Amino acid sequence: MIDKFQDNNSLQWDFLFLISEKAENKSTQIPTKNDLYPNKLFFVGDDKQSIYLFRGADVSVFNKLKSDMNCENTRNKQHACTRR
Repeated sequence: MIDKFQDNNSLQWDFLFLISEKAENKSTQIPTKNDLYPNKLFFVGDDKQSIYLFRGADVSVFNKLKSDMNCENTRNKQHACTRR
């Protein structure tokens, strides 16, 4: 589980995907969502609470993750994500 993902950046995204990729993936590239073990990563965040720009946080990385992982807004404004 990665909490406060809105305060991460693209290098941290790459690292998390690298350590979560399927063992049979032999590519030297950063894995895509289809190269990850199912249900290996759980991201938590709120784009309105990103406060670490001075530390390199990039909220657009969180927003791209929501888009790439097929997230849907729920009634309480959190996001439920599933890999499809």
